[in-house]
Amino acid sequence: MLYRKMLRDMKHNFMQFLSIFILSFLAIFVYAGIASSNVGINATREEFHKNTNLASAWIYGNQFSEQDLEAVSHIEGVTGAQLRTKLVMNGQGEDSPAITVYMQKENQIIKPYTMEGKDYDPDDAEGIWLNNRFAEENNIHVGDSYDLKYQGITLHKTIRGLIMSPEYEYYVADSDIEPDFKKSGYAYVSENAFEGYTQDSMMQDSMMQDSMVQAPMTQIPMTQILITSDKEDVMSLEDQVSDALHGNYAIMADQSSQSGLKVLDDEMAQHEAFAFVFPAVFVIIAILSIMTTMNRIVSEQRTQIGTLKALGTKKRKITFHYISYSLGLSVLGAIVGLILGPIILAPLFSDFMPTMYTLPEWRTGYTTSFFVVALLIVVACYGATYYSCHK
Repeated sequence: MLYRKMLRDMKHNFMQFLSIFILSFLAIFVYAGIASSNVGINATREEFHKNTNLASAWIYGNQFSEQDLEAVSHIEGVTGAQLRTKLVMNGQGEDSPAITVYMQKENQIIKPYTMEGKDYDPDDAEGIWLNNRFAEENNIHVGDSYDLKYQGITLHKTIRGLIMSPEYEYYVADSDIEPDFKKSGYAYVSENAFEGYTQDSMMQDSMMQDSMVQAPMTQIPMTQILITSDKEDVMSLEDQVSDALHGNYAIMADQSSQSGLKVLDDEMAQHEAFAFVFPAVFVIIAILSIMTTMNRIVSEQRTQIGTLKALGTKKRKITFHYISYSLGLSVLGAIVGLILGPIILAPLFSDFMPTMYTLPEWRTGYTTSFFVVALLIVVACYGATYYSCHK
């Protein structure tokens, strides 16, 4: 009897109860959709950083020696150290795109992640490993010849592989507001990339002799030391780094100082905030709607409630009868939202994020927090209904 009465009441108040269902659905739909995208992205980044052995800190200076590297590597808390240098060159093409080139003789820290072709080989002086998104935009393939120009010198290299680096999860040219992967890229070459370029050949290849590098190019200084550390706060090692290098360095920076990482960190923090703020708004509106609807129904049905009591129906059963109105709808809305959020909303983020950021893949994921949040939403709706009906 009470079940038929509930169906009849819901039919007469269809729009009010539909709004409760929709608001409950939207609350968990938005949370599950955004959180599912966040879980997938964070899992991908964690795996990406692990596979490439992302540095804990970057030490910058004018020139570091093998002795400097040895001194830093022996600091307690430092688990690995590697030398490298960074040069900005011009790539081939009409627009002469800017290519950030890393030269190193080891491949232990921030190892290029191979998307196509061979893995990076620091002993291959004739090869170049080019950023895959830049290559895609410029129709460049593994095996193609590629020229780099640096201070009037043209380096002729062969593309061995297309790679991705965790330092460049976000990168944009200095002249751009948003990423343009066609105009700028990055590459890895051997420390010996300038081998065979004598001073005479440099002069012949140079368009402007006054810009010619005077020192042999095989002696390009190493300007960075990458370190990995088991310390949670790697910057606590700076005093020891300073002592080891006798103060002969410019700055030491951790991951939070790297724009290629920090911008995506900030983006993910915004997504996490959105994942809680919007559902909270929907839940508050749902609670207000529930209280208004149930107060009105209970007030209008005082005579029916009195009749039920007179017929011997217990107060607890009557209370549960009215609570079940919105409880069932909120449970149904939460279930539908849990199912559809990761299926419909999460892929929208997976489509948008690659236009700004770079990861090996974009995927979604689930955590137990989805069910916890769904339960909290149902409990909130239940509490609002109970308060209105019991009162």
